[in-house]
Amino acid sequence: MRGNPRQIKRFLNTLTLRLASAERRGTRLDAAVLAKLMVLEEQYLTDFQNLFDWQVQALGSGGNGHLQAAERHARGAATAAQRGSGDSQTPEEPRASSDGRPPRRGRARGESTATGELNEEVRAWAEMPHIDAWLRMDPALAAVDLGPYFTFARAKLRLAATTALLPAHVQELLGLLQSDVVGRRRAAVRQVQQTVAAEDLPTLVEHLMQVVQRDPAGPATDSAAELCHEIPAIARDVCERLRLVPLELLRPKLSTLVRRLPPTDPSVTALLDGWESTGTPAGAFVRQARDVRRRQGRS
Repeated sequence: MRGNPRQIKRFLNTLTLRLASAERRGTRLDAAVLAKLMVLEEQYLTDFQNLFDWQVQALGSGGNGHLQAAERHARGAATAAQRGSGDSQTPEEPRASSDGRPPRRGRARGESTATGELNEEVRAWAEMPHIDAWLRMDPALAAVDLGPYFTFARAKLRLAATTALLPAHVQELLGLLQSDVVGRRRAAVRQVQQTVAAEDLPTLVEHLMQVVQRDPAGPATDSAAELCHEIPAIARDVCERLRLVPLELLRPKLSTLVRRLPPTDPSVTALLDGWESTGTPAGAFVRQARDVRRRQGRS
């Protein structure tokens, strides 16, 4: 996370959210495995997409052979280097190739031939410095079934493809809805109401709520509430996604959500009732905010 406190906080919030979501669905995820995958997802999405594609290709074959080979290559080379560091003679470092690429490593001692040699695509991926470091990180993933872990990122991966098919002005609005500048967000909400075609609206809302789930305390949550106020028809979809977010992570935005979500919509009523019934300080805050809104409505 490069030492950025905001990035680290967002990362930890997302990790907590995904673990909680998995538990609600009856799936137990290893926090260390999930965190390692999320590092790749958050920092190097293209490489994460490669890993996901290999996982899909490996379905039914008993494991992700590309990942196993890449991990063995990186970890085997590290072990060989550690062993060699104690030798009295230091071998000459291999020279870089004429095109400037780093030299290829030889096969590490003890590397199994059961899965064959690395193909060029996997070798190139594994020998990128950031991937090499990531592969050496604990825990090792070669023996882990990663399918359940990708379940909680797969929607984001699919979304990248569907978003690319949206009209350019809709993609621009998605960016503005995530702005830290209040005026830009509100202007984008009005533009969505006035210019986004009915067939594009569900995908826009889906993408926006994915952002909300990753960063519940961020500006996208304000935009989601404002959009519900202006376009009540989307309230059901928004509330379904908000229900997946731990209430404590939404606490900085609860006042906005109570004020802007359409109060007569059944899905909004059910969501707020559920929050109140948690018996937590955040639930008590929701109850107080609803009471204030009711009094203002009668005045």
